[in-house]
Amino acid sequence: MISVIVPVYNAESMLRRCVDSILRQSYSLFEIILIDDGSDDLSGHICDEYSKNDNRITTIHQRNQGASFARNQGLDIAKGEYIAFVDSDDYVDSDYLKVLSNGIISYEADICMTSLHVNQGMAKEIPLNINCEIISAILGNCFGNNAGPMNKLFKRSIIGGLRFDKHVYLGEDTLFDVEYAKRCKKGVFINEALYHYDQSTASASYMSNPAKLDKYLTYAESRRKMLSDTAMLSSSCRKMLVHAYLGSILNCYYQSRYFHNRKAEMKMCLIMKEAQHKYSFSGLTTRQKLTYWIMGHLPNLFPFWNAINTRI
Repeated sequence: MISVIVPVYNAESMLRRCVDSILRQSYSLFEIILIDDGSDDLSGHICDEYSKNDNRITTIHQRNQGASFARNQGLDIAKGEYIAFVDSDDYVDSDYLKVLSNGIISYEADICMTSLHVNQGMAKEIPLNINCEIISAILGNCFGNNAGPMNKLFKRSIIGGLRFDKHVYLGEDTLFDVEYAKRCKKGVFINEALYHYDQSTASASYMSNPAKLDKYLTYAESRRKMLSDTAMLSSSCRKMLVHAYLGSILNCYYQSRYFHNRKAEMKMCLIMKEAQHKYSFSGLTTRQKLTYWIMGHLPNLFPFWNAINTRI
């Protein structure tokens, strides 16, 4: 059985589309767990309506604590051998769960993921034979945007006690994926766009609201935490995660500058300096190395370098 976990927050206008798309699955052995995260619209009532009319659906209500809390609640009560996540503003094709399940079984995989956009000229099914290939796919290095738990099927036995980090507000979903992938031996990528993703998510509000800058800056922390336990990974895979971390620090610097928050800018420069002492620059381009070095060691000059660098 597949447990489909749906975190719900103020999604009354799209929730029915989401749940109905799951109920229309050609794969019949599933349960739906709706986690109402303290919605102040009609979402909670809609969840109750569905669970009242269909015994495959369970609704849990909690005070507003965020998507990580909601997903963790779902994981705590899930009964399925497999776990899928669908966001309440998204929807899936009718063969979505069937394709994911077939992928896991056919390739004896620990994770199966579908594409958000069909990659032209690419095979329909691509085996991922080591955990590094799975992580590379999650980070978007192979098949385009693939971050987050949506468009994937996980094994509950491998998830075990792994949970979404409630202290990370941006990038927590990719952190979960990578930590899961570290436990995998092989996976498979299905080049079919069966999950339909609405990009107007919470992350968009972090990018437009200066009051949420502190939460946005946890994006760098999410990438740092990916480096906390890498003994099972190859040196090339560790290098890839280091590059992702350094890039996230720079990203957070730009966001701080966008909001004219000098204190946050300097904080990210200090984090970059500390990262340079701890991690290798191996594999970076000369321009990347110079950019990161100036940011970490000459933070007052970095805006001038950045202005020049963008014009080179």
